[in-house]
Order: sequence, then C-alpha cells, then structure tokens
Amino acid sequence: MKDTPAVRYALIWNVLRWDLALQVHIARTERGWSIGELAERSGCPGRIIQAIENGNCKRVTLTHLAKLAGAFDVAVAVRFVPWSTFRATIYLTQ
Repeated sequence: MKDTPAVRYALIWNVLRWDLALQVHIARTERGWSIGELAERSGCPGRIIQAIENGNCKRVTLTHLAKLAGAFDVAVAVRFVPWSTFRATIYLTQ
C-alpha cells in the first residue's frame, strides 16, 4: 500500500470509527444495557449510539463522546501521535 495523505486519512478514519464502535458496543453490552437505556443514561440520542456502533460516526461530536463517557464512568482520551507510532499500533510496520 502506497503511503499517501489519502491512504493515511482512510486508514486513520477506519481505525477510529471501528475502534469507537467496538468500545461503545462492548461497554454497553457488558453492563447489560440496551441502546435505549444507554441513551437515557447518557442523554445521547439512540440514533447516534446506533450509528456509532455501526461505524457511522460522521455526525458524532465530542459532546456525544463526553456524554457516553459519563454514562460509562470512564474518560475519553484523544491525542495526536506520530504516524510511525500509529502504524506500529495497528501492526502495519514493515
């Protein structure tokens, strides 16, 4: 795979959305909550939670993430890292 800005964007976007989808789904199901119950507890619309779990995060805001984190009693950590570090964490090193 050629390392271009478009390839990097696509890779970052896909890792972010599927990582978020899995984290929300696992946190919710471990607690035995339905999407509706998480929506009540967090104040996020159920359609947003469902979209996140389906990997469709284009309309998700930091406010949504903060509300979900509050419901799960966890923190949200977002940070920029060097490209080489990111690649190493997803096992794409050469």
